[in-house]
Amino acid sequence: MRGLPLLCLVAGCGGESRPPDVDAEPPARSCRELGPITLAGKVGRAGGVALSNSGIESDPHVMRDGGLLKMWFTTANATPPHDLRSAYAESDDGLTWRLVDDAAIQPTAGTFDGNGVETVSVARDGDKLVAYYTGDEPPDGSIRFAIGRAVSTDGIAWEKHATPVIAPALAWEQPFCEDDACTKRIGGPLEPSVIFDGSTYRMWYAALGALGEVPSFRVGYATSADGITWERRADPVFTAGPAGTWDEVLVSHTNVVADPGGGYHLFYFGSSFADHARCDAAGGCLLTPGSIGHAFSEDGVSWTRDPANPMITPQGFGAWSVGGPSALIEDGVLKLWYFGTPASHSLDLRLGFASAPCT
Repeated sequence: MRGLPLLCLVAGCGGESRPPDVDAEPPARSCRELGPITLAGKVGRAGGVALSNSGIESDPHVMRDGGLLKMWFTTANATPPHDLRSAYAESDDGLTWRLVDDAAIQPTAGTFDGNGVETVSVARDGDKLVAYYTGDEPPDGSIRFAIGRAVSTDGIAWEKHATPVIAPALAWEQPFCEDDACTKRIGGPLEPSVIFDGSTYRMWYAALGALGEVPSFRVGYATSADGITWERRADPVFTAGPAGTWDEVLVSHTNVVADPGGGYHLFYFGSSFADHARCDAAGGCLLTPGSIGHAFSEDGVSWTRDPANPMITPQGFGAWSVGGPSALIEDGVLKLWYFGTPASHSLDLRLGFASAPCT
């Protein structure tokens, strides 16, 4: 009868029976283990029409807000001036979208984002939406990045913070000289992913800087009480994979979501030396070939890669490259939006959707 004490703890032994607590909420269903991923193909407006007016769509960020799916994504003009900016769309099912504003967050001439606004991440804080984005500094032969902040009540009209909230500060974030004479500098923090848990803002972001003799993208982590002043970890929390792996060259463009059962999921773009060789063989490329991967962390700092990586590889409308993941976990299902491009020099960037069951 060694099992009797445990049986008593579970069912009760003697005395009055206790009815179940009908008001207790069921435990949140964890998504730490993912089942097979299903690719649904491109998403867009009704009738299969491209979501953007130009046919250029990338860097989606999707959130559920007030029962509605809201998405901000990077778009641009197909011909100069390209006017890199963030558009806004809404959807009921995540597949068919309504374009609300083709230029919700735009560059501001003469500022740190004067050459472009891209890769937006939005969080709700009470009655306001707070966006963080990559600001591209006006070109002077160099390419420099910083992370900006903007606030809105409707997701369409935004008031920007005048200066970056994350600018190059740590050694690994610093722009580096592109030639011996240092006539050009490239790099800085970019591609934020932000979560607000009601008291603390948490940001994961990429930075392009020098790693010894070569440039490298790595991922950092910062926290903030007010969303403006940030405390950064001194070292990157996520870096390229071991030699010979699919993400051995770089990791960037992360999207982090909380797991309903605790911990965090990180979705990211990665590439290998074989991917870069494809670009060289094509005589250069507009976007580096690469795939989308997944990692999990209990604390948002120490990450374990998914052994099934990469999750999504180049195929279909994204035959050349896929990237820019944005995830939601709802009703025991991981939902993932991303962008793809079909060829090395194509500007036909479209958004797609994939899903996987939580097991």
